[in-house]
Amino acid sequence: MMRNYTEEEKIGFLKNTETGVFTDAMRLIKAGKWMDNILPIRPDMRLAGRAFTVTFSEVKDSGQKYYKNFEMIDHIQPGDIVVIGKEGLENYNVHSMMGENMVHAMINKQAAGLVFDGRTRDYGVIAGMSLPAFCNGGPTAIIDNMNLQYTKLNIPVVCGGVEVKPGDYIVGDTDGILVISPEDIDKILYQAERIALLEKICEFALDNNIPMTDMLELSHLKKIPRQ
Repeated sequence: MMRNYTEEEKIGFLKNTETGVFTDAMRLIKAGKWMDNILPIRPDMRLAGRAFTVTFSEVKDSGQKYYKNFEMIDHIQPGDIVVIGKEGLENYNVHSMMGENMVHAMINKQAAGLVFDGRTRDYGVIAGMSLPAFCNGGPTAIIDNMNLQYTKLNIPVVCGGVEVKPGDYIVGDTDGILVISPEDIDKILYQAERIALLEKICEFALDNNIPMTDMLELSHLKKIPRQ
């Protein structure tokens, strides 16, 4: 019987379970989203938490509101996953919008991760820092653009081709980033618990050289929704 998970249980399970398990669960109940081409700076990085959303765009009007780099960071709360999407920049792919000082400031604010639909400079330094950082697939760039600024906070943004709302659950590992709404999280975790157990059973069976016909039957169980 499905239950309501505590926030601690949700974040703990998301942090400690491969994204492939959640992908299988999401497909079972047709919920959740997959970002495209947003990958970790270092392969062992993983993150989980709730989204604090930011948009960057080109400032063309001197009167347009925007947030300076560290002004934006001052709004981050402990445990936030900072999700930064771009607006009106479909062809943007060469300028950096992030560097080691900003990541250091996010660590000081106790952010739980960075998901950034853009590129960063200081790539080698950021890769050695403690904040899990996921960026656009070609993540490094040295050129900046003074017309690009952080323009909106805590509103729905598009990152990695999907909409992310403030408070959505974000989970990522070396395979990529998933987005789960608060309305769907309990249902997905409920299915994922069973799938994670079946994965362990499959690994045990393979370690013991199970016949492939039996393996097919075990694998098929992952496609049956938990009741």
